[in-house]
Amino acid sequence: MTTLLVEAEDKPDVLARVVMLLHRRSIIVLSFSMRPSEHLGAVHMAITVQVDQTQAERAVANLYKLVNIISVETVRQTLTHQASALPTSGQ
Repeated sequence: MTTLLVEAEDKPDVLARVVMLLHRRSIIVLSFSMRPSEHLGAVHMAITVQVDQTQAERAVANLYKLVNIISVETVRQTLTHQASALPTSGQ
């Protein structure tokens, strides 16, 4: 999994452009969050996607081509599962 950290101008169509770009590239979005940036007139988007390294690099390059995109960073994640001991009733 990869998280794309996108900073963009706070314009009405920016969200639609980003989502459509990912859709056209057949990128699976696992989670998406958006919040105001500390910079006036900008927003931060954290988009967790299921892609390989090459797809991630292409997505970043294509995001930079969009109007209103200020910056894009990628954070690579690995999933780890931990088995936990759940208490059972009667013990």
